[in-house]
Amino acid sequence: MARFFETFEVVESEGTWTRGGYPIDTSGHGFTSIVTDICVPAARPTPPDYELGEDLTPFAIIGNQIVPVRCAPEEIRSKVVDTMAGVTEYRVTQAMWNGAPGTGGTLYMKHPDITQVPRAADLASTLADVLVKAYEQTPHIQPVVHLGWQAAMTLQFGLQNLKLPFVVPPGYPKDAVAVTGPVKVFLSPIVTAESVRRTDNRREFEVTRFGAIEFDRFQAVRAADSA
Repeated sequence: MARFFETFEVVESEGTWTRGGYPIDTSGHGFTSIVTDICVPAARPTPPDYELGEDLTPFAIIGNQIVPVRCAPEEIRSKVVDTMAGVTEYRVTQAMWNGAPGTGGTLYMKHPDITQVPRAADLASTLADVLVKAYEQTPHIQPVVHLGWQAAMTLQFGLQNLKLPFVVPPGYPKDAVAVTGPVKVFLSPIVTAESVRRTDNRREFEVTRFGAIEFDRFQAVRAADSA
């Protein structure tokens, strides 16, 4: 079991990605394969129509804190920044599962185009169904299992025996079960703004950073929500 940010690539950058949507490669789901006789090869399947790429939409994470001017600790500014850094993984994984409000993006696990399988009576069967579907859909997938807290505690020993990498994103529902290929996270440095409200003698801090999550949603599979 590993944390989301420990498993996947996280890049802190102020690159052009922060300016708006940008394209990512999704050509992998256009690949088809068969097993056939050596001497009399079967007809190759024709790949379905597919998109070579799609636009990724960045999102913003914003935090704020208000303290009395006179009583605030000397290190309050650095503490606010450290707290924002600690919040980031939760907010990123929340956006990975639910999407970022108002962005209209498609790269999140609950998007209608993500393949979904029915939830079985137990978590082990549910995960098996998700993995079977993931390999049927993308035989070349390098799967990483995504589990909510409850699902992880139930399945962790079996997964360790299978030597399948799995992550427990803190922003997921507790019974989440899903599989993706590689994920890449972009984060901008934390920017801090500070002002003093003279009407009530308060210091207000606002901290902001941008984020973006790259993954091929055509490789992703998740279990349906529990009843």
